[in-house]
Amino acid sequence: MSIVPATFDQRLLAQSIDITFLLPFLFILDGLWETDSNWFWAVCILLYHGYAVGMEASALKATVGKKMAGLSVRMDDERPVDLKNAVVRNLCKWVSLLPISAGFFMIYLRRDARSFHDIISKSKVVSSSN
Repeated sequence: MSIVPATFDQRLLAQSIDITFLLPFLFILDGLWETDSNWFWAVCILLYHGYAVGMEASALKATVGKKMAGLSVRMDDERPVDLKNAVVRNLCKWVSLLPISAGFFMIYLRRDARSFHDIISKSKVVSSSN
C-alpha cells in the first residue's frame, strides 16, 4: 500500500468543508461582537486555528473537512502529528499566504505535493483511503 499525496484540489475541498463546518460558530460569535471589531476577527482566527490544531493532533489526524475528503495529516516519517507540530503547521499557514498564497501553490510545483507549511513542520497531507 503506497502513500499518495493529497492534491491541491482535494485540500481545497477539505478547506471549504472546514469553513462551512465552522460557519455556525462564527454566526454565534457575530451575535457576541460587532463584526467590525478587532476582537471578533481575533476570536475567529483563534477558533479556526484551535480547531485545526486540535483535530490534526487528535487520533483522527485530520479536520472534519480532511476526513470527509479522505485525507489525513502525518509527519514525514509517517508518525501522527503531535500538538507541537500541529501548532507550527497551522501558524506557518499565515506565511504560506504571502505573497499571493505562493506557499499553497507550491503543491502544484512539487512532486510530493507539499506546501510551505508542510515543509516547515515536516508534515504532509495524504490520501487516507489507501
